[in-house]
Amino acid sequence: EVDGLILMATTNRIQAIDPAFRRPGRFEEEIFVGPPNEAARAEILSIHTREMPLTAEAQDAIATVAGETGGFTGADLMHLARSAGLEAADRLATGQEGFELADSLEGTELAVEPGDLEAALRTVRPSVLRDVVTRTDRITWDQIVGLGDLKARLRELGQRAVEPDRVEQGVLLHGPAGSGKSALVHALASELGVNFVAIEGSKVYNQWLGESEEAVRALFRRAAEARPSLVMLDHLDALAPVRAGESGERTDERVVSALLASLDDVLAEGQVFVVGVSNRPELIDAAVLRSGRLGVHLEVANPDAARRGALIAALSAAHGLELDEDLTAELADGTGGWSAADVVMLVAEAASRSALQDRPMGFDDLVEAMPAITRL
Repeated sequence: EVDGLILMATTNRIQAIDPAFRRPGRFEEEIFVGPPNEAARAEILSIHTREMPLTAEAQDAIATVAGETGGFTGADLMHLARSAGLEAADRLATGQEGFELADSLEGTELAVEPGDLEAALRTVRPSVLRDVVTRTDRITWDQIVGLGDLKARLRELGQRAVEPDRVEQGVLLHGPAGSGKSALVHALASELGVNFVAIEGSKVYNQWLGESEEAVRALFRRAAEARPSLVMLDHLDALAPVRAGESGERTDERVVSALLASLDDVLAEGQVFVVGVSNRPELIDAAVLRSGRLGVHLEVANPDAARRGALIAALSAAHGLELDEDLTAELADGTGGWSAADVVMLVAEAASRSALQDRPMGFDDLVEAMPAITRL
């Protein structure tokens, strides 16, 4: 209560502050300073690269990079610009060292190219996601054989969900183990080019009271701060099991409650696409799967004979073995009931056997590898 005195405080963990400090009469005014929007990111990148030698193409690419750096802070963008410069230097120095490098660089003007910016983007992530799983497997839609209608539907939902000013509910992908559910999510994340957060259901639970539910809230907060983003809830049946509906004192019941509140918050704000993945959807609490949360349910079934044949043919071709229709059909018939992951392991085992004998993979390798596969 001193005239002329303004007391200000800063934090990046407001939830960790004792509520007594935030009551009226103390720190009663709160201002959230979020990550910059796309226009601001372009301006910040221009500031941090204005002293760097950019090619004309790289200068034009700044706007594209600004669109692909949702959730980046000013410090993150500075790091990105510096990393692009280092990528350019590494590109010129590749395969050279010492006097050879010095001679080759003499009279050479270092210039940052669009490829250097792209390389930096692959390694620099938003600081808000630094200690969470944010890497996607490099999977493209072409690598997922079949499932045309399902892929089209998932792409449609994902593209809409990460658009500005759109509010979309989440999706549940369910089906047998190894059917390709996680691969679909990773392919979508790669195509959308948004920030990716993976939450492993069984790893959230912690022995200390209150920490498991706080872990859920924290992960969703980070996904929201890094929007546009895609959140994958892997093994959702372990994260959100059916509640007993009694006291609400069990850890799993508190975690489900925290998950429901977090889902409602991020989905209402938009630009966060949430995809749950489960082999046992019947074990998931019904409140998580209702309309407005994970209300779209898509089944990913084990491949039929036609898809198994196409998958075997495509994977074998990648190892230099071209199978005709008759041999492909024979292998497809011999793998009835197998999951997509089982088929992938079959071809990998056959390729490994042939490589150990230093010869090309053949049809017989595939047949002989079948008994060695432990099916999912």
